[in-house]
Amino acid sequence: MTAAAPLTATAPTRQQPACWDVDPELFFGVADSAEGQPVFAWEQRAVAICAGCPVLVKCLAAALEFPVDEQHGVVGGMTAGQRRALLRTSRQQPARSSVTDTPRDQRRLVQAAVRLHQAGQNGRQIATRLQAGERQVQRWLAAYRAEVLA
Repeated sequence: MTAAAPLTATAPTRQQPACWDVDPELFFGVADSAEGQPVFAWEQRAVAICAGCPVLVKCLAAALEFPVDEQHGVVGGMTAGQRRALLRTSRQQPARSSVTDTPRDQRRLVQAAVRLHQAGQNGRQIATRLQAGERQVQRWLAAYRAEVLA
């Protein structure tokens, strides 16, 4: 009879978000910047923490599941104003969901890529922010252009 392996040896490892050991107050200030307006200093600090996060894409996808009027603070590397603007330009308002790896999330990432491109960011910057490959970002933008022209 062999001894069972310890549970910790077989348990999957989970990536810790960059904000794990950071005071949550940094991500939810007194007021959020408005859509299209310059971001506050606290928002810039929070976005900088999100920039290198290993779970940024899932965090952003989860945040985009909330309706426009429930967007607050910095989540997924975007300010509430940026997420509200993104959601307002999407064709369909999200309904809250516990699933984060769905085709709908893929559409949200495409929409985020398009908004970032419209804001003047290049493919490499968008890829870094959304944790995607540059080629993937270029495919997203090309598909969006084809859809708009159709």
